[in-house]
Amino acid sequence: MTKNPKFQMPYFKKVVGGILKFDPGIYISCKDELDNLLAECFFFHLNDGKLLNDVFLLQNVYNWNASNLYCAQIWKLKPVSMCNINTYWHE
Repeated sequence: MTKNPKFQMPYFKKVVGGILKFDPGIYISCKDELDNLLAECFFFHLNDGKLLNDVFLLQNVYNWNASNLYCAQIWKLKPVSMCNINTYWHE
C-alpha cells in the first residue's frame, strides 16, 4: 500500500476504518457486454466530528493490467455532496 505523504497514519486509519465499518451511500459498477465486472465505485461520506467530514471514493478495477489482479484506490473528493454524485450517475 502507498499513501499520500501529506497525511499521517491516524488519518488513514480513520478513513479505512470508516470504509470497512459503514455501507457506501452510493454504489456504481461497470460491466462489459458479457456482464463481467470491470470496475466498481463506492462512495462514502465519513464524518467523525474531528478529522473527517468528507466524501471518499473506493475504486476497484478488475483484471488490472490484463491479469487476474485488481487495483483498489481510495480517493478523497473535492467538496461535493452525495446528492450531486447520485444525481449525476442516475440521470
